[in-house]
Amino acid sequence: MLAGLLAGAGLIHLVLVPAHGGDGVWLDPLAFALVGWLQIGLALLLVLGRSSTAATTFGAAVNVVVLGLWTASVTSGLPVGAHAGQAEPVD
Repeated sequence: MLAGLLAGAGLIHLVLVPAHGGDGVWLDPLAFALVGWLQIGLALLLVLGRSSTAATTFGAAVNVVVLGLWTASVTSGLPVGAHAGQAEPVD
């Protein structure tokens, strides 16, 4: 189940890469792509049974950081990126 959730989150991040690009901004789409591939990679490790404790801990830490960044982006805005300091609307 965890692998499915990770893969789904990774796919969502990859689908949103083009929506966060444009205007010469590279940080936002790069971050979305990196997080998406990390989540999909960890999901594959879990499915294949090759996940170590270190990989699982790293994956959990990445997801906690991503959740924190998302919370900050919709409440007060992130200090960097295309919309620095502006809260993003939740659609």
